[in-house]
Amino acid sequence: MKKLLTFLSILLMSSVVYSQTITLEFPEIDDAVPGTQIAVPIYVTAISNTIAAFEVHLNYDYNVLTPVGVQNHHANFLPTSNWYNNMTYNDSIVYVSFTDATFSGQPIAPGEFLCEVLFDYDPAGGYSHLHFWVDPPKSFDPEKGSTYFMSGADGGYADFTMTFVDGHVSDGSGLGTEWTGAASSAWDDAGNWTAGVPADGVDATIPVVVAKAVYPVITVSAVTGALNIASGAMLTVAPGGDLTTNGLFTNDGDFYITSDPGGFSGSYYDGALSGGVTGIGNYQFTRNITTVADSGSPDGWHFLASPLATSFVNHDMFDYWVNTFDETTGFYQHMVGNLTIPCDPAPLTQLNPMIGWSVKYDNAYLCNAVNPGTGLDIEMMGPMTDLNDGTAAFNYAPSYTPTSAWPGYNLLGNPYSSAISCGLINFAGSNLDGTVAVYDDMSLDFIEWTTDVPTLDIPPTQGFFVHATAAGGTFTLTGAERIHSGQYFFKDVIDNLVELQVSGNETHDNIFIKFAEGTSTGYDIMRDAPKMFASVPSVPQIYTTSGGQELAIDVQESAALVHMAFKVGVEGTYTIEAVETSNFANVVLEDTFTGIQTDLLENSYEFNYTTNDDPNRFIVHFTPLGTPELEANSIHIWSSERNIYVTVPATVTGDVAVYNMMGQEVVANKVIPGMNVIPVNDVNTYYVVKVKSNNIVKTEKVFIR
Repeated sequence: MKKLLTFLSILLMSSVVYSQTITLEFPEIDDAVPGTQIAVPIYVTAISNTIAAFEVHLNYDYNVLTPVGVQNHHANFLPTSNWYNNMTYNDSIVYVSFTDATFSGQPIAPGEFLCEVLFDYDPAGGYSHLHFWVDPPKSFDPEKGSTYFMSGADGGYADFTMTFVDGHVSDGSGLGTEWTGAASSAWDDAGNWTAGVPADGVDATIPVVVAKAVYPVITVSAVTGALNIASGAMLTVAPGGDLTTNGLFTNDGDFYITSDPGGFSGSYYDGALSGGVTGIGNYQFTRNITTVADSGSPDGWHFLASPLATSFVNHDMFDYWVNTFDETTGFYQHMVGNLTIPCDPAPLTQLNPMIGWSVKYDNAYLCNAVNPGTGLDIEMMGPMTDLNDGTAAFNYAPSYTPTSAWPGYNLLGNPYSSAISCGLINFAGSNLDGTVAVYDDMSLDFIEWTTDVPTLDIPPTQGFFVHATAAGGTFTLTGAERIHSGQYFFKDVIDNLVELQVSGNETHDNIFIKFAEGTSTGYDIMRDAPKMFASVPSVPQIYTTSGGQELAIDVQESAALVHMAFKVGVEGTYTIEAVETSNFANVVLEDTFTGIQTDLLENSYEFNYTTNDDPNRFIVHFTPLGTPELEANSIHIWSSERNIYVTVPATVTGDVAVYNMMGQEVVANKVIPGMNVIPVNDVNTYYVVKVKSNNIVKTEKVFIR
């Protein structure tokens, strides 16, 4: 593999004054012939004094160009024995340097070049930047960058103040653009790029130049051809942003993905046309975990996974418990964490990227660790080459132990730096029933999924449970399951599906009830999802029971009514509402304790609960299934900037509600004929908009930038 090389420089002593000026320029070569040798001159386009010595480093794309030598030295900078040419310095730097033996300085006219650097141009062609490199400074003289010039003026040695004009090499067919950071840190601001914002098929380079102190941050959906991060440069994908590379991703600097307290994170994957990832740089995924709890509390646990192929280095791990889940017993097994106070630094432990693990920060673990934990972030760091890209496939043999407290439940992890879609996982031959359960850090509850409910996306670095029905199967991820997603559920519209939510104590729980032909009577192991109850007593829980099994997803042939249970460990007032009703004409909730019946298509139901109440107090009544009204086609929902727009015909009256991706209602209004404008505050996120009028229900998902 070609090395990333930086080159051309001349070494000099300490500086005295900065009265000399010089402008250096690389050419823009747009007619290079792939598979040939090309010469890149280093022009001096302006100069105020003679040159006694210099060192110049050139940064370029080592996937496109390979340096082979230097030729056509300027006549005033001879003999060539005074030049120093080293093509493999430090395995990452190539430079050519010159020192005048008399130290008196040699003249050069503006428009002339010092020398030409020879490159072999890759047979596949492509685009390469040509940048003057000035970082890092020389170790023996920190005031000097690695590219600098000195004159012999005034009887001493004086530094030049330098101006650089960068260039590039291209065969004319490929496109390329380079980061400047001239306007801001926004990736999608054209003012920050030499040739516009990168797009599919456009190679992008993030170089390092002292004057370019602002590095890009991606907060939108971004795509590139090849992507190169130079040594010393960095790129960050922030929550709400995602990056797809459809060419080789070479990271010789630092690549960061961050997350926020709301559970949203950045996302990256290499596309189908990508050459994978490579480079000598570093990768870091920062997983925000803001819930802090005492050692005796069930709160504060987070289910995690590593996107790195080997052990990751973490500077913020010493004050944490780290557990795995043992299916054979149904209990968590302690891996890392300090059992005594004061504690000692926990040992580094290799965490298999296919295995999920639970982590918890504990205030009691105040200790003498070099880097004590904060309870805010887990930093997963490692070499870029250890990042699991699209070529990384994973196989895992789930265990099944009938005598376990949780038979068949295996805690796995998303091993990629993007989300994976449960709907794209192939469960065939795995001896798994297709149930997936993700622990929601915000609601302190599990989110269950099967193929009968809206698509569940598992965020990057997220642990999740699968459920085995027998031993001997294999669970496989091929990389084809990767997608960009900022939330768990996409609110897909699925016929004959009702989703109910109970809320209280600043958290909530959901249940899905679906009618489908061909469903077996009782507990259908391949379509129903067993209920995984929250361990926190204050989290309200709703569920149904079929064949003795408590369910979070209940799929039935058809029914006029379904019995539903509720329980919680804290007395108080709770609310049940319909989040999704698809094409049902009527959904009525009956509270057998109070006798109150509530039409959930129109209203929510609030009730009081004590811990002695019978949990089997609710019945959900269904009228015969309806079909969407034709008028629904005349309702239009879309977004622009920070507004949601809803247009309805004059014959439609009713309500419009807006839900965030946690299923929480953030806006509720009456619709009026014509245009309805709904402003929202949060940006870079999705909302679900539902218009209800009599028997008409129209639902759309919109994105607010």
